[in-house]
Amino acid sequence: MSAVTLFPLFMLIAMMIAIPIILGIFVFTDAKKREMHAPFWALVSAIVPALIGFVIYLLARTHHADLRCPHCGKPIRKTFAVCPACAAKLRSVCPACAMSVERDWNVCPRCATPLPKEQTNIEPPTPARDRTVWRVLCVVLLIPTLLITLLVLGLSSAFSAGSSSFTVTTIGDYYEETDSVETEQNVRAWLSSFNFHDGCAYALRYEHANENNKQHFYLIYIPGADDNIEIEQASSIFGTTITVHCQNRGNKGYLLHIVSSADQAPKLKIDRDGEKIPCKITSVDYNPTTYYIVPNYSETDPNASDFFLPERISVVHLVANENVGVSEITDRDTALHLLVEIDSAPYLDIDHDIYGNQDGSGGYDFHNGFDIIIEYRIHDSHFLHEDMLHCLVMEQNGKYYVIDDRADHGRFIRETDEEFYNTLKTMFEASLS
Repeated sequence: MSAVTLFPLFMLIAMMIAIPIILGIFVFTDAKKREMHAPFWALVSAIVPALIGFVIYLLARTHHADLRCPHCGKPIRKTFAVCPACAAKLRSVCPACAMSVERDWNVCPRCATPLPKEQTNIEPPTPARDRTVWRVLCVVLLIPTLLITLLVLGLSSAFSAGSSSFTVTTIGDYYEETDSVETEQNVRAWLSSFNFHDGCAYALRYEHANENNKQHFYLIYIPGADDNIEIEQASSIFGTTITVHCQNRGNKGYLLHIVSSADQAPKLKIDRDGEKIPCKITSVDYNPTTYYIVPNYSETDPNASDFFLPERISVVHLVANENVGVSEITDRDTALHLLVEIDSAPYLDIDHDIYGNQDGSGGYDFHNGFDIIIEYRIHDSHFLHEDMLHCLVMEQNGKYYVIDDRADHGRFIRETDEEFYNTLKTMFEASLS
């Protein structure tokens, strides 16, 4: 977990321990002033969970007011006839025995002396303004609420939203680009099964998992939508959601392809012309999109029926970030060796010095090395495209690293060895000499 998550979690645990102590101290002090059984109520408030004990005490304390002298403001008791601090008269008293009496009594109940109709200069005690309890409630309620909010936000960030890519094709182009005859037949049958009057979008979903990550593939048909589509992916503790924004243009021939690297299968939200429309999702056991499922070549059997190599692999020699030579890999074994070496290199954890530290130390500084350009499908008309992968290989402080475009839960730097670095270096020995 990140510090954003751990800090509010630790603070929340600390507050769960501190709150009963705070309540116990407050209740003990407050109950003592009100002549209540302070140890008992402090224990009840601290031990009974969910603030129930504290609420019971607040209800009980209303019968034991915290009284003050109206003249000097000093604490007094309910039975005081005069203030011991300033001698202000607080209650009516019997002129014979000085017992405190009520104003509507006619005879003293202690000595039977008739009481005068009125006694002057009497100022009844007043309850103290109780602000402390509200401060305690603020500490007990608001701070944990704030910490829980921060914890939820931290957990949201801890759940990897991953990344997503999308492309839009016409149905005709899709059939031309699909390599599998079986996949084409399945998609044709799927498209022909729609009820275009139910106001729904339709999607095929396929999940592919390997040792490092998961990929979720969606082929989506939205009635009326054209190729002017935008998507956004967001993650929270409730999962990942991909929102598709489009407009109804009356078209019938476009398919949306999405690939996502979220931890869990994202939910789809279709927003057409500003209104949410339902999406009927069908899970399938094949990749229905035109995106390649990039294998982990260190685990793949080269003799498997679904094995494939990228259409082109090029190694660019970089010196001071300048291109000083390019070697295109035409030998199948050499190409496979490079791919296996990359995929077998372990990712370094995100707290490794190579990613940089908060104090500015660490980090990587790429100037010299090699750029391995892997093109699973060649697009000569595009300098950069979605079927291309870059892996930078570098040496720093006697260690060797691969900076991989394919991030794994935020990690994108692998550690390789000198032998792999020298393999790349030998490709350019003739030009270097």
